[in-house]
Amino acid sequence: SHPDIWLSAVCILCGYQLFWATYSFSAHLQQTYSLTAVTVGSITVAKLWMRPIGAISAGYAGDFFGCERMLAILMVLASCCMMTLALLPIETGSSTLLSMVLVAGLATYAVRGLYWSTLHNCEIPHNLRGLAIGMISLIGYLPDMYLPLLSAKILEHYPGRSGYQLYFILLSVCGIVGSLAALTLKRRRDLRLFTTQGSFTR
Repeated sequence: SHPDIWLSAVCILCGYQLFWATYSFSAHLQQTYSLTAVTVGSITVAKLWMRPIGAISAGYAGDFFGCERMLAILMVLASCCMMTLALLPIETGSSTLLSMVLVAGLATYAVRGLYWSTLHNCEIPHNLRGLAIGMISLIGYLPDMYLPLLSAKILEHYPGRSGYQLYFILLSVCGIVGSLAALTLKRRRDLRLFTTQGSFTR
């Protein structure tokens, strides 16, 4: 029932949903923008190279600027990229699409490399850490169960571009929710630090 556990779980849940959205990029590019399979494959391979770059860069940035703050910024960036990718005109060129996919991939992989760091600053008793990690994992990785079904339902009722737009926008909103959860965690941590320093001062 500790708020930090639920906030951390929301961060991971929303961040993992953003990561899941990248699986649909290939089909979206091919069906909506009529790119060839070769072009889509090249873009997808380029996106995969963002994994180590995003994760390592996010780790360094999180150490320097604060994990929760960086996580919130990256979730907003990923959400904006996905929303833009969903709303770009059909005549958009492949170079623009490549740039958007690369930035979205960089942001989502950075989020995935950073969201577990939220647990470090949670005020959880040591004897409950194992249980907390189990609960957070259960909630955070639920998208493995429902997102394939959700995307299939959406694309069944809204085939083509409109379905992908709805799917990406929905997950973008979830990314914004995750960023708010990360900022709330940061405020709670800052408040604890302020309270502790104040008690030492007295």
